[in-house]
Amino acid sequence: MNSKNKICIVGWHYFKKLYKSLLPTRDCVHVISHRHNDILDRGKFNYSKTDNIGLDFGAYDWYIKNVWDKESDVIFMHDDILINTHFDLSNIFKKCQDGKIDQGYILGDKRIKKIFGPHSRMFFLSRRTIQYFLNDYSGFWYKNEIDNSNGDFPSYLMNYLNFEWNEKIYSSLLLFNDRLIRLSIKYDLITRHIVCENGIRLYRRGKTEIKAKSISIKKKKRSDYLDYRYTESKKTIKKYKKYLFNKRVVLVGSAFYLTELYQEDVINSYDVVVRLNRGYITPPKMQRNIGSRTDILYSSLADVTSNGTSGTGKYFDFNFLIKNTKWISGVSFINLYRILTFKKNFLPKNLKLYISDQNLMKFMSKIIGRPLTTGFGTICDLLSHDIKELYVTGFDFYNPKDNNKFSYPGYKPYSAEKNIHDKVKNMRGKWHNPQLEFEYFKERFYKNDDRVKCDKILDKKCCE
Repeated sequence: MNSKNKICIVGWHYFKKLYKSLLPTRDCVHVISHRHNDILDRGKFNYSKTDNIGLDFGAYDWYIKNVWDKESDVIFMHDDILINTHFDLSNIFKKCQDGKIDQGYILGDKRIKKIFGPHSRMFFLSRRTIQYFLNDYSGFWYKNEIDNSNGDFPSYLMNYLNFEWNEKIYSSLLLFNDRLIRLSIKYDLITRHIVCENGIRLYRRGKTEIKAKSISIKKKKRSDYLDYRYTESKKTIKKYKKYLFNKRVVLVGSAFYLTELYQEDVINSYDVVVRLNRGYITPPKMQRNIGSRTDILYSSLADVTSNGTSGTGKYFDFNFLIKNTKWISGVSFINLYRILTFKKNFLPKNLKLYISDQNLMKFMSKIIGRPLTTGFGTICDLLSHDIKELYVTGFDFYNPKDNNKFSYPGYKPYSAEKNIHDKVKNMRGKWHNPQLEFEYFKERFYKNDDRVKCDKILDKKCCE
């Protein structure tokens, strides 16, 4: 194994077969021993004795701060894993380095992904990824005590990672994944699930998981999900692209701070005015602030009533839309049934419908980790077209200064919540992840896309 490749092991279970398989590469191995075992001395492994504080991530953090040479890529792993004696871990390093992968969760079989998901049992980190963790977060977060509960860990991360509270998943793993995504957005890291079959078996609850035949990096298939684009007219797509080509576009959100800005003339000066969901109905008192013109309405096509039924079309004033808008655009990763129901039952023939690129929406949802909000999905879709400028106003990414002032007066969101506090809570965790959407917007769009401009309040927020 290359001397620039290192392996960090949390010493606790001491599976003999694992340590035997690592003997040929022991110079690259360092064990953070939470409890000592003679196998370390007999095998002449490099090891450090530490208190069992912070469990696995406590050990990983200790390693990168006290042992790591600042030059090597590292595989971090538990020691209740079996590696067949003929299997060389250098294959994993080679696969990651050849593919320029910065981080990968290592799995014993592609079907194990459903069981483990993002896990801490065995994963790869490139040198630069470890350095980013040290620079931005002072290492890996862990609890300063031995505690199997999730404590006061933010619930939105649990929701974001699709874990239930009653599962014994440590909070350090969840925060690791959240911070990894933030670093991926900021530094353009590449993360993957790495399937190492016929060589590595991961244990869980005392059971051996299935093994198979090769090493591969899982790639997304277009057939993994339905794409309405396949049934949509190519002529419609061409018309929409032509309509937006080289246009100056303004996107108007619904944040309360719009009451502080008087932008009617600014908004009307743009070639195309885009609004969201029910934002096409402008309260008379807000016209000086945000104008009233709407050229494109981006919508999630939701029409959920207070009793949870669907298919009512109650949120769309089609007579108004026909007279005042040119397009309705369905945005975010939309259920195919919802699109077809909306188009068949409610959409007037003389109102044009465009569905955002569902491949793009699916890809961005995977980066953020949750379904996209309508606003962020709209930004992604508009920037995928050849527009000249995108001016974004009225976006606080569901983080208003005052939770009682969630949107400007008179705005009526799609919502079945009884009060505004439920709305804020759900938008921040149950459905979406606006915190990471803002990070992505700031790092990848605001800082790196010259077409993106913001109002003075959002501009200040992005510069903080």
